[in-house]
Amino acid sequence: MKIVSNISAVMYKKIVLIIITLLILVSCNLEFTLPNNPSRVGLTDPSFEYISDNWIPYYKKGPMNSVWQSEGIDREGYNYYFFPKAQSNCNNSDRFNPNSIYFQSWFGMYTVSDNSDGIYALNNQEINEYEILKLAIADQNHWLRNFAGIGTPSVYLDSTIGIVKERIMIDSTEGWRISGRLISNVDVGSNNKTFSNLLVNDGNGNLYDVSEVVNIDINCWEGYVSSYQKVFLDAFAYVWYSEENLELNVGYFNGIEYLSKDGDTYKTINLIYSELEEMVLNITVYE
Repeated sequence: MKIVSNISAVMYKKIVLIIITLLILVSCNLEFTLPNNPSRVGLTDPSFEYISDNWIPYYKKGPMNSVWQSEGIDREGYNYYFFPKAQSNCNNSDRFNPNSIYFQSWFGMYTVSDNSDGIYALNNQEINEYEILKLAIADQNHWLRNFAGIGTPSVYLDSTIGIVKERIMIDSTEGWRISGRLISNVDVGSNNKTFSNLLVNDGNGNLYDVSEVVNIDINCWEGYVSSYQKVFLDAFAYVWYSEENLELNVGYFNGIEYLSKDGDTYKTINLIYSELEEMVLNITVYE
């Protein structure tokens, strides 16, 4: 009887171990076969969920293929950019008013499509910060030539100031915040062009003509800065990748530092940073 009891105890332990093992295997299998979260659906155009009251809440969309490729960037994509409102005694946007904290400021976003080389500026899950700033340099050169009327604009990285890169979360995705300083001409000057029928989009397919605010009044600026004066641009880029769209997304904004004709130095980025960062952090590329 004692031998049978010992055998029963051994068998009992084996059965318990088998049951525990089976439970663990089933549990693991259940965990493995649970469906993943549904994939996010990418938008055709980004959605700008918050635009400050100081900015016209409609964007101008433009293809960047030829702009970037002319500067040696073999990529295709789009630029979505906004103008500050006209809020002073000038009729034009505060972008062109040296008395405004938004003088020469941009806010917008690039989308850069993947190609046979893969994701732009990304290698082994790390972003090349200078390649990101090159997008803005090409864009600014194009703007100065075609809008400001400068035959040979001069836009380049200020190498005396290092580029700063840090990890952030944006649009529920891990990405990067990149900042650097550019040297550029201003876009107000003696050869500014006149525009008509400059249409911007409200994101719902409705178009609005903003020609009035981009046709620059010379009386607005000539007493404060020189024609096409050289200035510093404090540039910020917020970068993330959307696999659903096969695109790298680059939200951007900038401030300015310049010396006025009266000999005073003006620096705007600290006055507008929080506002513009809130705008860029409220961009989404998903439904």
